Amino acid sequence: MARRRKSVRSALRSRIPASARLLVAVSGGKDSIVLLHGLLAVKRLLDLHLEVCHVDHGLRKDSGDHASFVEDQCLRLSVPCHSVKLPRKPAGVNEEGWAREHRYMALTRCMKDNSLELIATAHTANDVAETLLIRLLANKELSGIRELDCARSLIRPLVEVSRQQIDEYACRYDLKWVDDSTNFDTSYVRNRVRHEVIPPLIELFGSSVVWSLAERGMALNADYDGLRELVRGYASEIGEVRLDDIAWTRKFVATVEGLPGAIQWRVAQEVFCSLLGRGIAESKARDLLQMVLKGRGRVQIEKGRCVELTASGLLVPPDPES
Repeated sequence: MARRRKSVRSALRSRIPASARLLVAVSGGKDSIVLLHGLLAVKRLLDLHLEVCHVDHGLRKDSGDHASFVEDQCLRLSVPCHSVKLPRKPAGVNEEGWAREHRYMALTRCMKDNSLELIATAHTANDVAETLLIRLLANKELSGIRELDCARSLIRPLVEVSRQQIDEYACRYDLKWVDDSTNFDTSYVRNRVRHEVIPPLIELFGSSVVWSLAERGMALNADYDGLRELVRGYASEIGEVRLDDIAWTRKFVATVEGLPGAIQWRVAQEVFCSLLGRGIAESKARDLLQMVLKGRGRVQIEKGRCVELTASGLLVPPDPES
């Protein structure tokens, strides 16, 4: 397929908007160094303005060395570089989730502070394949890494490029990079999938298995985007939740009645997420859906907080943390 033949530079030429002002996320690892090198190669052709941001998570003793490496590379390449060190991770917080959330927050802040338009990251087809497997094994919705994340002003132009191609590019241009020791720590779920799940699959089915997984992951993203638009349309038709108003619950029922179950619970999720100001898991969304369809009931959202439907309408206590 065409996407399998796309090179690093052709991917960048076709995916990066002309005259874009880009903040390039560079960890110092091979993938991000290839991204930076490739963007510099097409910079004049696309009339790009490039700046780099390195985020030091402070989770390794040598993280400062990686920041220095990136700064030195940018100095040599005459690219403006911004280094951001994250605050200390709170105890008891999931490290992967915390690092991801705060990394994107730091990148977004850096982008805005420097009047840039897009953040470019070096996610590859392998990352898309790994994410699909991770979400499948965790029994989560099979949405994953997208090429364009409008909400974060973020673009991932290498999602149709394999890690093997990244390796070949780095070798061809004799690039230098630094390896993150945590990338080989299999106590992290992604590393277990990368080092212990993907290699046996390649051995059994050939290297094309990575492309198959990545392409399916991208296709599922497109499906979920369409489904979300459909769900938002129904949620908009229902309108904002009106408490103590039984007419609103009747409108909800009239709107979702007859829809496929997979759409019904997602509509409930969309509507009640807006009401409660927080994300709602599928199981809770299904419970809320059944409560409204039955016209009565009580669903515990979290400890000390429930949503109740009575004869006069919905009752929702305030968020105890607000």
